[in-house]
Amino acid sequence: MLSNLGGSLQRGVRNLRLYDQADLEHVALVRRLKNGGFSLDEILEYTKIRDQGVETIPTRLTLMADKITQL
Repeated sequence: MLSNLGGSLQRGVRNLRLYDQADLEHVALVRRLKNGGFSLDEILEYTKIRDQGVETIPTRLTLMADKITQL
């Protein structure tokens, strides 16, 4: 599932997973979206759009506004 959340999976000592700062920020975003009422499918859609760059900010704002209206 982590591969669906983004980032590359690296292993360290004793085969433990290693995460960089970008991975931690991505997980924090996923948690904020989940706590904000987004479903996992909606989170996946949002993060895919977000990964396309800053030009997608208007689309992301629309997704947020739609979620606020739903709630």
